[in-house]
Amino acid sequence: FEALEELRSRLMGVQLVDVSELSAKARPVPFGTGVFDFRRMLTALHAHQFDGYVVFDPPPDTPAFREDLRSGLAMFRKEMASIRRASSLRQ
Repeated sequence: FEALEELRSRLMGVQLVDVSELSAKARPVPFGTGVFDFRRMLTALHAHQFDGYVVFDPPPDTPAFREDLRSGLAMFRKEMASIRRASSLRQ
């Protein structure tokens, strides 16, 4: 998240990947099933008025690839709606 602060004016896109753990043994897992704090990342992007690309990167070798992608997109939309609502209430 520190890199986001430093690079915010130069970011054109971000790639979101959920991972099994925060270690060298980490492996990609379906969105929302790992340890990555998506809400924190999306809140930071919103706070910096990020207007670039967001790329989802679910693990492609799972049998439920399409469903993982759908559920990841649904989670992203739900979180962003919640973040926007909370932001508008503070203004």
